[in-house]
Amino acid sequence: MKSDKDAFNPILLNVVPLGYYYYTRLKFYCRKFPCHILVLLWETSLFLIPTLWFYYSTNGINYTDILIISFSTLLLYTIYELGYLVNDTITDKRDTMPRNRPATRALNKPVFIAIRIFMISVLYRVLSNYVNQTNLLLAFIFLIYGIIVHNLTFNKAYRYATFTILRLGKYLFVPIIFFGKTIIIYYIIIILIPTLIHDVLHDYGYRYLIHEDVRFPRHIKYGVFVPMIILLVGVENLPAYIHLIILSLVPRRNK
Repeated sequence: MKSDKDAFNPILLNVVPLGYYYYTRLKFYCRKFPCHILVLLWETSLFLIPTLWFYYSTNGINYTDILIISFSTLLLYTIYELGYLVNDTITDKRDTMPRNRPATRALNKPVFIAIRIFMISVLYRVLSNYVNQTNLLLAFIFLIYGIIVHNLTFNKAYRYATFTILRLGKYLFVPIIFFGKTIIIYYIIIILIPTLIHDVLHDYGYRYLIHEDVRFPRHIKYGVFVPMIILLVGVENLPAYIHLIILSLVPRRNK
């Protein structure tokens, strides 16, 4: 019988960015590998598409902006992976329904933490040369704050609120880097309201209240904010979101 460590590729788990995220979260959304990429792209598109189109509407997009977005997104998920580790090793033990993930037991924690801290340091340093440093620091603090507050809160009644803060820190990380404390951030928060409701209910409401795993249809989670886009961004930018409507109507394959 294989041990926990034998069941996972140590390089992918400990070294490769998003490797831990893949083994502990993405892998359970669907069985086939291409599907994992699609799930990640869907999640990322929730904050990247509004960011790109708000930014494009006023500044245009060049290759440097694409690199900044790529590095910002990688920095986001690298920080979030550390948050997952804290959740899986500390917070989960206090849960009434602990998951006890095998990948967490197989993880070489010193190596994992050292590599992630190194990556965060490099990415932060690189980004600080190209973006507003105040915006970068604000996004960084907001995300870290959400991770700390959520993982130090063990009362389920309070974790509904702290999880919302955590998700906002995640979804607003890249937008804050680009826009700082401007009204566009509030527009993006409004756009993300259906997704935030879904995330909180899926991770806490359904799990603890009715003990069922219920997922919102994609046309609700991804498509319901399109009318808000028309009002907030303007009709001229609507084509940027049409693909969300089309993809949300594609039948989901059985897992």
